Amino acid sequence: MYWTRSDSLLVVLPAVGWFVACAIGGWLIVSQAFRLERRERSLAGAVAGLGIWLFCQNLIGRWLPPATSFGLSALVVLLMGISSAFKARAPRGLGVAWRDWAVWQPWVIAVGVAIVVALIGRGVGVFDDRKNLSLISLMAAGDIPPHFYMNADVTFRYHYGMQLFAAGLMRMAGLFPWSAFDLSKGVVAGLASGLAFLLGWRLTHRAGGGLLAAVVLLLGTGSRWGVLFLPPSILRAASAAVDLIGSGSNTAPDLLHALRTGWVVSGGPPSPIPFAFTNGVFEPLILSSQAGPVALSRALLFLILLLLPRMRGRPSIVVLSMLMASWALVWETDFIVFGAGMLVAMWFSRGKRQLTRRPLFICLLLAAVLAAAQGGTLTEAIRGLLTPGGSAGPASGFQLQSLGFRWPPAIISAHLGSLLLSNPLLLLVAGFELGVALLAAPFVTGRIGRWLRRGRIELSALAVAALLAFLLPLVLRYEVDRDITRFTGFSLLVWALLGGLIWWLQENRVRSTVWRVAGWTWLVILCLPGVVILGSLLTALPRPMLAEDIAPLDARMAQTHWDRLAPGALVLDSHPWRAVALFGRLTRSTGTGYEELPEWETLVSSGDPTDAAAAGYSYMYIDRRWWQAMPEVSRAALGKAGCALLIGEQADEGRNGERFLFDITGCSAAAVRAVPPGN
Repeated sequence: MYWTRSDSLLVVLPAVGWFVACAIGGWLIVSQAFRLERRERSLAGAVAGLGIWLFCQNLIGRWLPPATSFGLSALVVLLMGISSAFKARAPRGLGVAWRDWAVWQPWVIAVGVAIVVALIGRGVGVFDDRKNLSLISLMAAGDIPPHFYMNADVTFRYHYGMQLFAAGLMRMAGLFPWSAFDLSKGVVAGLASGLAFLLGWRLTHRAGGGLLAAVVLLLGTGSRWGVLFLPPSILRAASAAVDLIGSGSNTAPDLLHALRTGWVVSGGPPSPIPFAFTNGVFEPLILSSQAGPVALSRALLFLILLLLPRMRGRPSIVVLSMLMASWALVWETDFIVFGAGMLVAMWFSRGKRQLTRRPLFICLLLAAVLAAAQGGTLTEAIRGLLTPGGSAGPASGFQLQSLGFRWPPAIISAHLGSLLLSNPLLLLVAGFELGVALLAAPFVTGRIGRWLRRGRIELSALAVAALLAFLLPLVLRYEVDRDITRFTGFSLLVWALLGGLIWWLQENRVRSTVWRVAGWTWLVILCLPGVVILGSLLTALPRPMLAEDIAPLDARMAQTHWDRLAPGALVLDSHPWRAVALFGRLTRSTGTGYEELPEWETLVSSGDPTDAAAAGYSYMYIDRRWWQAMPEVSRAALGKAGCALLIGEQADEGRNGERFLFDITGCSAAAVRAVPPGN
């Protein structure tokens, strides 16, 4: 009941074929369009195939039925790969090509991480399951680009690339939205870890450097726990100065009490994560992967870093443009700051070994045009700027018009709020919140000039992007301020990753005891909170959970009725989003600010199917609590003698243990007038 909507495992075979087609197609594409090392081609090709599939599906899915478009997009990737192989002047023979797949190290890391993250996801429900599950269900049923999941009248302003991948798993493998999301989180976290391993291997020329990069990616985070070592008087004063926000304020009334307890977060593991080891700026991937888009964004970032310095002609420009457009659909903030870093690096690049700037500029320009037109956050942001009165969509995702000026400068934490740099106590707390990754910033930034002279535009662009992403949030305010931590988190990850690799190179060359001890101490401090978080998350392995507010009864109803209701129909439920995730059909329960609509509240209070049909609903999904709270006249209208037709029913002995699905199209005024007198 957790994984698939069917009792037969054969239902997953189309998904296996889908993934194999994307992996082989992507492998053939990157093998011909880029000069990659043999150890890099198979995994990089698989991720490239996934990125190109996202781009194609986002376009094809608008015009074709979902059962056709998801498979056809994979076929397009495969045909692109076959075409590129045949057009190559010196196609690589099969006798040589198979060796690409014999490189086992990155695949072992990718598969191992994928299994652990997917099983952790099965046992936790953190980071806004309502949005993710609803979008997955809608897009798997063909709503691309998706509407706002709680209001059918509004296009959703959101980076939905990760949810589109999960929708593909749901459609192709016959999964539920929650199992598709958990599996997709595992897959992309595994791919990101494998690519981090390959990137570290390339930059250090050693597999050990690759392993270091993968560990830093998975476990690296801030050092909030260091605040506990402050003298009690300073700790109390700092606690009084900090205004907790979000889940931080849900955990405790002040910082001092929060540091002594577990992090209170919806859907967390059975053994709570200690608040002292969490972070509101730079989360380890083992935790942030549960949100989905972050891990896929990291995978695409590492893929682009591997591909950029190995471009081979015009095909590489086309491929990179598609991948970067997909990146913008997944996590537009990373795309924006890296694009800005590329522009700066190209402007200042000098030296005989530099990449040709013209192809890179064309690639970035094409990606920007595609990102602006393909849907998602950037498209809706541009539409809002060009349309009088602004966009009508919900304020979700990065928005240029939501930015303002911040003074005095501050570090923003999603848990600790605004940490003003003008306040010494808050500055001290901010230093611990950012952690030791900040110490690597001078080493990475100081290498920009050397990388530019050597023609390493991809590394200099990454370092410039990290610097820009760190400085801008200090003086820019955002409408939802905690969301601006994405920029700072990007900077800290880059500094931690590149700083760790720089140390690894120097450690192997200098052989200094002081350098070695300092580096290992830095690495332990960087990754210790990630180890603690992983320990807490592992306690969720034996506890499968569907999702918050979703019961086994709901799963059984979804098993028989998902995507089988009339296309375009609205479903009325007393829960604002539950029916959307279960049936792949929209509702109209909230406004764009997530406030519950008065008309929806009125319909739920009355429970009258005639009123619901008049408001445009075709179905009502009713649980026991709502049924019992309805007026008697509404229950009569839903009974055997009423106008509604019962098309689904589930019951058990648990709390709220009944579900009814009614077709209320017969309750509309037109349907009632069509009934002959006396019938």
